[in-house]
Amino acid sequence: MARFKPIPYSQQELKELLDYNAETGILSWRKSWRRRVAGAEAGYYGLNYKYVGLKGRDYFVHRVIWKWMTGEDPQAEIDHKNGKGFDNRWCNIRKATSSQNNCNKIIQANNTSGVKGVSRFVNNNGYERWCAAIQVNGKRKQKVFPFTDEGLALASEWLDDMRKSIHNEFACGGFR
Repeated sequence: MARFKPIPYSQQELKELLDYNAETGILSWRKSWRRRVAGAEAGYYGLNYKYVGLKGRDYFVHRVIWKWMTGEDPQAEIDHKNGKGFDNRWCNIRKATSSQNNCNKIIQANNTSGVKGVSRFVNNNGYERWCAAIQVNGKRKQKVFPFTDEGLALASEWLDDMRKSIHNEFACGGFR
């Protein structure tokens, strides 16, 4: 079973059905049909991404754009470089593995340290420290720092260096 739904049209059929402005990221209908109006923006906004209905099923707009531009049904994930799922400009989307896409995520809402990848660690004796952790090829690398503002700054610096060396262009410190 395929992980991603294939787009039900060829690149040529998509170009007959839709227009795409690579500078604005807007996908629009070329012709009026059913409830679609020629020139109107295609699709609808979901929680984090835009979707478009094709042949009775909904597809991520960024995946439709990928096929519209390249002719290939992406068998990988499509990452938004700036982390904004509604920004479908061609310069902002790229193919990525699941791991690369996860590297480019922003800080989680439940983060209490204010630094992506850093959490408070308390050992059995009640001694507090900052624990900085990062995934490398499925393995966790971590380093412990004093539970002070300076320790938090050092943990943040260590993680930034690790991200740059490991995640390359997918490195994201958690903020946009």
